[in-house]
Amino acid sequence: MDQKILNWNTPYLYRPDHPLWKFIIVLNVTYGGMLVLMDLLASVMVISQIQGAMAVDYDKIIWTARGVLFVLAITPLFGLRLARHFGYKKIFLIGSLIFLTGSIFTALSSNFYELLPSRLFTAVGGGLMSSLGLPIINHTIQEVENRRPIVTAYSSVSFGLGIALGMIMGGYFGQLGTWKMVFLSNLTLVPPLMLITILFHPETPRKKQPPYDILSLVSITVFLLSLLFIVTQVKAEWNTLAWRSTFIISCALTSVFSLIVFLWNSLTHPTPLFNLSLFLHRQFFLGCLCMLVVGFMVFGVTLATLGILQNIYNYEWIRLGWFMSLVGFTYFAVGAIPSLTIRWINPRVFIYIGLGLIAASCFLSQSITIQSDKYEIGAIVFLRSSGIALSLGPIAVLSLSVFEGDAYAKGSSLINFIRMLGGVFGSALIQLISAYRMPFHSLRFGEMVNVESARYQQYFAELFTTITEKGSNPELGVHQTRELIIEWITSQAEIAAILDAEYVLGWVVIGVMVIFATAMVFRFWGKFIVRFFVPRRMRKI
Repeated sequence: MDQKILNWNTPYLYRPDHPLWKFIIVLNVTYGGMLVLMDLLASVMVISQIQGAMAVDYDKIIWTARGVLFVLAITPLFGLRLARHFGYKKIFLIGSLIFLTGSIFTALSSNFYELLPSRLFTAVGGGLMSSLGLPIINHTIQEVENRRPIVTAYSSVSFGLGIALGMIMGGYFGQLGTWKMVFLSNLTLVPPLMLITILFHPETPRKKQPPYDILSLVSITVFLLSLLFIVTQVKAEWNTLAWRSTFIISCALTSVFSLIVFLWNSLTHPTPLFNLSLFLHRQFFLGCLCMLVVGFMVFGVTLATLGILQNIYNYEWIRLGWFMSLVGFTYFAVGAIPSLTIRWINPRVFIYIGLGLIAASCFLSQSITIQSDKYEIGAIVFLRSSGIALSLGPIAVLSLSVFEGDAYAKGSSLINFIRMLGGVFGSALIQLISAYRMPFHSLRFGEMVNVESARYQQYFAELFTTITEKGSNPELGVHQTRELIIEWITSQAEIAAILDAEYVLGWVVIGVMVIFATAMVFRFWGKFIVRFFVPRRMRKI
């Protein structure tokens, strides 16, 4: 054998005709995507401990999670170009190294100003890894029919196990009070990924790339950041003027200007960052629209549910981690259905059923109250997770089925971008809607309390007795009883406000389903009209 085991371009273990080699490559990139989600969800689980360790308020520490999601969304826009210029293997390996290094820096952070850049640096590496998953699969699996179930399985496994194990790991380390271990655990999890990449991955041919569209990258980043600032800060406590404040108006003007620059440059640049012609493909456009909505649910609604259970229902760390792992394990188990049957069943069927389950979960969740038990909440979470699992993989398959080669890689990077963008703005929109609805529900539930009623007097007396029996004096017990009742009313109002946001998102999903169904109907009737009413000689025109 003249090949060396560490040969970079074609390693000794490179066996392109052996099915086990393809399985190892797909499993490795799936493992990489899973690690990114584990890191993201585990860090969100322990964010309150990080907040205490860094001695900052919640509004500041939450920007670490938003920043990670934002960088994960932006990175695919230049990650694919780097991979095509330097090689998929090299950039995937560099991404995993950046991810590992950023995790170490995060664990060593002693204040917020060390933590934030460390997390953003980690997200750059994670973005490079996750953005190259589908392109590497496309390069490894050449047969379209064999690729479709693998793409579906990649989505369900990476998302499912990534979210489930991330929740469990965050709950375990949160219970122990060792949030740094969430990031130090990557010292044992990332090296196997790097080793398999070196030993099994072949290097792709390097392609000379045309001039990069830097202006579009800068303008779309500024546009999205300005929009994110508007959504998250318009109802912030410091912003007493809301939409009329100088900051919000400045962000609005900046976003409009940057959007105009982006569109103008995308239409005039010879090699634009966004090839807008891709959206002329109906399947790709519909897939991106569905992926945006699913991104809202995967990250936005899931993180909102996590906050409710942690802050209102007061779940302990380990219990919370195992309960929320239901989301990930449902993705993994239910996602196997389209993976195994998508060869014979049109992906549109899974997408429509999945979106229907998501919408149903948003409407059924309106029954949740502060007195709801874990079974009622778990049923809603399972229903929503099942809908996401059924639709996530088929959306990617449907969107990318019209592309091959370089167009497939560009389409996959856009899909990753839109999915993560849905996560960034999903949680921000839920926060905005709930901020608007919170005063209404607080007033509504407060007015429902009749302090003169016999039932209220009885309940107050029972609660007062419970508090005084624990050692509180009568005068302080009356005050504590009233404070506890007000706290419960506020908690119920907060739950109702978040559920209002889910209700709005449910109608957004219904709107996407109508658009999707309309496109399917027109596709069928368009073929019918062409077949029976257009002369044969004119059908090619």
